[in-house]
This record gives sequence, C-alpha cells and structure tokens, in this order.
Amino acid sequence: MDEKQRIALIAMFKSEAGDHLSSINRDLLAVERSSDGNERQVLLESIFRDAHSLKGAARAVSFTQIEAIAHNLESVFGAARRAQIELSSTVCDVLYEGLDAVAAALGASQGLEEVQVDIGDLVERLEMVRQGQVPPAPARKTTAQPVKAPVAEPPVSQEKPTEPLPAAKAPAEAARTVPAPAPHVDEPPVVTDETIRVTISKIETLMAQA
Repeated sequence: MDEKQRIALIAMFKSEAGDHLSSINRDLLAVERSSDGNERQVLLESIFRDAHSLKGAARAVSFTQIEAIAHNLESVFGAARRAQIELSSTVCDVLYEGLDAVAAALGASQGLEEVQVDIGDLVERLEMVRQGQVPPAPARKTTAQPVKAPVAEPPVSQEKPTEPLPAAKAPAEAARTVPAPAPHVDEPPVVTDETIRVTISKIETLMAQA
C-alpha cells in the first residue's frame, strides 16, 4: 500500500469511526431512558454491531489502542444484550468514558500513525464491568491526553557571569566632577563687513591710553 492509499484509508477510517461513536452514544442514551424491554434489546443489538465494526476498522489500519478499547466495549455490550449484566448508571459511566477515550485518540492522531494516549485504568475497569463486577472509581479522570516524551533540561552555562556595568553617578557627584572652566584668554577681534567686535579688555586698554 503506497502513501496515497494509506492516506485515503485513514481518512475513511476516521470518518467511519466518528459515525460509529455517534450511533453508540445516541443508542446508549436511549437504552438508559427506555423502560421497554424489546426496544432496549433492539438498541443493544445495534450498539453491539457498531462496536464490532469499530473494532474491525481500527484493526484494518493498525490503530491497536482504539482496537483494544473497542474490543472491551464490544464485550460489555455483548454481555448486556445476553442479559448477563445490567446497564446501570455506574456501568454506563464507564462505557461513556471508553467512548470518550476513542474520540480523543482519533483526535490526537492527525497523521497516518496512531498516537498513544493515556487512558489510565480504563481497559481494566471495562473488563470488570463485563464480568459483572462494580468497578472502582478511576484513580484520575481519564482525559486521553497524548503521552509526551520527557523534555531534556537545558545545560547549565559554565561561563563566568558578566561583570555589571558601573552605576551612573549621582547628580551631586556628577556636579563635583565637572571640569573647571579654562582660564580666560583674550579673543582676537572678529571683523565682518558691517561691524567690528572688540573684547572688553581691549576697550579698557584703549580708554587708558586715551
């Protein structure tokens, strides 16, 4: 199978799996609400077929984790349709949790390969339900988050810390360090086309001579 065929097959699987999940959720809710034995039996038959088809589709594309969850869901629904177990609210909570885990696994796998997700002890509790046992409450709420690889810590730099720049001098200190003004030197007269500029010292000298 080439890549294009694989892409088409995965897309078809995800679409089909979404349809199966919607049907199972709808029919399971109807089973909980119905008091008619015959109606409940028909709904359970439909749910069982959807779970079985979901398992087979996951196996065809090698989505093994979804296949495992679907297999356990199928086993529980099979036991329920044979009247071996009663679909109590506690049992249905575990079943809905399994359906949510499949949906989350489908959403996490955006490429051509399945992304492993954290489903806690879900499979074990589904097996307990199938055997007619009351499963314990989950140790943690199953959110089916993708399992991420640990991120390596960045290496600690061995370089010496950079010396801090000297702080700016305070205004008072800066004022004390202002250089003294240069000694007064007589400036030569500047002659322009219109005026003559003479320093005061030159004028005083001329006045003394006069």
